[in-house]
Amino acid sequence: MKIKKLSAVLAGVMVASTLAGCGSTKENSDLKTVRIWTGNSHSKTVVSRLVDEFNKGRGKELGVNVVYEVKSGDSSQSIELAYETGEEPEFCQGGNMTQLAETGKIVAIEDMPGGEEFLAEYDPQQLLNFKVSSMDNKTYAAPYTKSVVGLIYNKDMFKAAGLVDENGEPTPPKTYDQMREYAKKLTNKDKQEFGAIVPLKPSWIYSIAISNVAKSSSNTEVYDWTTGKYDYSSHIPVMEMWKGIQDDGSMFPGILNMDDDAARAQFAQGKIGMRVGASYDCAVFTDQFPAVCDWGVAPLPSLTEDERYATSAGVNSVLYINKKAVDLLGEETAMEIYKWFHGDEMMSALYAEGMDIPAKASIVENTKVTTDMNGWKEFAELSTLGYNPVWKTPGTLNTGKKGAQEYFLNEFWTGKMTAQEMVKELNEGAAVGMANWFEKNPDKKPEDYIDPDYNTKLEEDIYAKVK
Repeated sequence: MKIKKLSAVLAGVMVASTLAGCGSTKENSDLKTVRIWTGNSHSKTVVSRLVDEFNKGRGKELGVNVVYEVKSGDSSQSIELAYETGEEPEFCQGGNMTQLAETGKIVAIEDMPGGEEFLAEYDPQQLLNFKVSSMDNKTYAAPYTKSVVGLIYNKDMFKAAGLVDENGEPTPPKTYDQMREYAKKLTNKDKQEFGAIVPLKPSWIYSIAISNVAKSSSNTEVYDWTTGKYDYSSHIPVMEMWKGIQDDGSMFPGILNMDDDAARAQFAQGKIGMRVGASYDCAVFTDQFPAVCDWGVAPLPSLTEDERYATSAGVNSVLYINKKAVDLLGEETAMEIYKWFHGDEMMSALYAEGMDIPAKASIVENTKVTTDMNGWKEFAELSTLGYNPVWKTPGTLNTGKKGAQEYFLNEFWTGKMTAQEMVKELNEGAAVGMANWFEKNPDKKPEDYIDPDYNTKLEEDIYAKVK
């Protein structure tokens, strides 16, 4: 059987990893092997070093030897298979949280010793997506790192175009209108330089290029907590901005069939003035596509300068405590390892060395950055200034309509629909889909997803702080 064959491969990998982690000394032979699986290949070197330090110190005191393994490729597939065959590690990242909780594969953090105190250190909003309502609304994972979105811009091109302040420093656009205007000024077709680039091939591009940007000008990204309705209206000016840049001839050509790596390569070559990017792009422009231009990071533009809203930051690297960890180690030791993996020492090292931005803003504020990687400090600063967590929202089922990205590419971008017509279709479809979702989930109540006081409007000038 295929499952048995894959299972055997996984078992072989685990045995090899265990031997590599434990070594062959008599001292280590008495330790209990604890496995942690993640898909975080970018930070493997740093985490492995800290795991080794833990094993030599606190690990020996606890009688454990931690084996850290990064699952390459589609890590979720490997982990799901491990759960199916009973070969899951003690701690891992990935898998269907609700299903794993309901089947008893993972344990609630509140049920662990010191679990409630551990969770109290996080923003309650950040924890919403890690709760399982069918299991008494308990929490099954903790926030680890954040992906922060910002405007990445080519400082060399800005200076050449005269988009600078009185001191000759580049001044990134603050509004959608400014961004379109700047894109025109940055475009020099004789040099094959263009004001902006938005690769339209990736399946997630609508989320980052439209939804995330629109959030800077609205109290809602898509779902409005104050009304309990889905509303795509804030996306209209963003869609019109990108289409306007395209119509002006300021957009890099060929974006319909372009993936993100191709767009990154063009920016790295100094051919692009502006692009929406994320904190992980810092490593990309340092190692994968070393940038030949001087570039910076700015907050995302908004509709107006005087009214800005907090932009969402995605929480990553969710780690579960598997029931297997409690059975092997007991609750006290299992929780101590979990807290160590999420602890300040681990998170400070990942941040300081340019690997990850911690979910906890306090670590960013209290850690000295040791990497000189371009853009890292700016993205980290953005993570502490107005980047609100993603709230848990009601689902949508059986809308009978296209998704936002399909509408955007096939209807709006081709001129078959206006932005207003597209948003009307999306809003109507989402209303039907949400009604279907509540009907199929009678334990969920619409009033649980309404907060009339929800307000993400910023009162501070974040441009003055991100330089």
